[in-house]
Amino acid sequence: MNRLGAAATLLAVLAVGAEAPARQDNGKKLNELQKAQLVLESTAVQAAQAIGKTVKDEPVALVDLRPAIDNPAAAANAPVLQNYVMQAFLKEGLLVFAYEQEHKLEVKYAKDGKLPRTLPLAASDVKTLMDRKVRYALVPQLAAKDSGSAVTIDLYSLENLQLAGGAVIGPIPTKKFPLAALCSAEILPALNVKVLSFAAANFGRQVDRGECWDLPAVPLRDVKAKVDGYVFGKEIPWEQGKAGDVITFGTDGATGGHVVVLYKWTEKRAEATILHQNVNNVRKVMLGNLGRVESGKAGQKFALWRPQQ
Repeated sequence: MNRLGAAATLLAVLAVGAEAPARQDNGKKLNELQKAQLVLESTAVQAAQAIGKTVKDEPVALVDLRPAIDNPAAAANAPVLQNYVMQAFLKEGLLVFAYEQEHKLEVKYAKDGKLPRTLPLAASDVKTLMDRKVRYALVPQLAAKDSGSAVTIDLYSLENLQLAGGAVIGPIPTKKFPLAALCSAEILPALNVKVLSFAAANFGRQVDRGECWDLPAVPLRDVKAKVDGYVFGKEIPWEQGKAGDVITFGTDGATGGHVVVLYKWTEKRAEATILHQNVNNVRKVMLGNLGRVESGKAGQKFALWRPQQ
């Protein structure tokens, strides 16, 4: 049974009030924290899939996660959960990026201490995003529940400023386990998240010179990660690939090589989806099919890289 299959089993058992079964993982039984982590990841994946039915492969602006009730302690922990949500959503193929890394919003709580469930973007924010062909925004809130907490996520259409969908992540047993512990299981490596969210934020736009190499190199060099020619970290086999890894063809752009970002990993390499730019001299970030690219690079060295500091 795979990781998410086990999580689904746990959810089914919990739903009928029975004791969750212990799953074998490398010969060891899962402890209660690991079971809670599996359930949290499963609900995050389900939320991503629900949102993905509406947004498809379009970029989505994610507003910062905030507590539904004004609470400084909860607000201090919110970035941990926001990072976790980003990992899960990007791994599931949502082109999501953190909008407030570009422009911090002024969000105010009402007199009763509650955060209104409305789109917090100003008209200028909406125009900026629409000019970039971003048609959707996600607004998450951290709400208290009997078992701890949950994240409610509202999906807004920026074209009509109306709700276009939504999802819930949780319940999150924060009364039983610290949030940092619940979110400690890595879904995607931090640098992979950096590369993917950067590509999502610039989808449909030119990155730097518009060269294919610039797409992964710019965000990685920004955090002083390893970029040396066509070396983007540690070379790994295809079976270990994850969203946000970097693929290179050839060893030098002068030889007709190409550099792309892995977007959706599949067991069959030719079916994988990628993000790249400078294709047929179109210098903007776009989706592509790895098999189609590889067929045009016959005889060139193929390499898959895991970004590293």
